[in-house]
Amino acid sequence: MAGLTVKLPPQRDQTRFNLRRWDELLAGARLDKFEGRIETDRHGQIIMSLPPAPKHGSTQARIAALLGM
Repeated sequence: MAGLTVKLPPQRDQTRFNLRRWDELLAGARLDKFEGRIETDRHGQIIMSLPPAPKHGSTQARIAALLGM
C-alpha cells in the first residue's frame, strides 16, 4: 500500500510568503468593510467567516456554567 507524502516548504519560506500576501491584500482589498474573521490558507487564498450569532455566546455561557467555570 502506497503512502501519501506532502512536501511542505520550510517554515521560514512559508512565513515570508504569508507576510507578502497580507501586504498585497491590505494594499488592494477592502477587507476593513467585512465584519467577521479574515484569514488566508497556506496558498494565500482568502478565507472569510461571518461573526458568530448572538445565540453562540449564550450557549457558551450555559456550557461554562454547567462546567462550573
